[in-house]
Amino acid sequence: MKQDPSKERIGRIIDEFNRYRRPEVVASPLVVEGNVLELIFRGTACASCGGQDYIEDFAYEASDGLGRMVTLGNFEALEGGGYRARYEIGEE
Repeated sequence: MKQDPSKERIGRIIDEFNRYRRPEVVASPLVVEGNVLELIFRGTACASCGGQDYIEDFAYEASDGLGRMVTLGNFEALEGGGYRARYEIGEE
């Protein structure tokens, strides 16, 4: 049986991520369901050429925080700035 990572634990990982990257980029949860995590990234870095790096960095931070492999599935630029990113959380 698959065990879902807790929303509370993911919330703490997002808070930690934001603590060191704000105001350049701020991640906000959109979907936390099963082994799928979708986030919205907004901030000044999203308008520059380095915005994608933050999206990729989050996968590493989440992998460390959950003790499970978190991979970036895909991401898309949003109208008005920012990105929407989808991550998949691996099995324990």
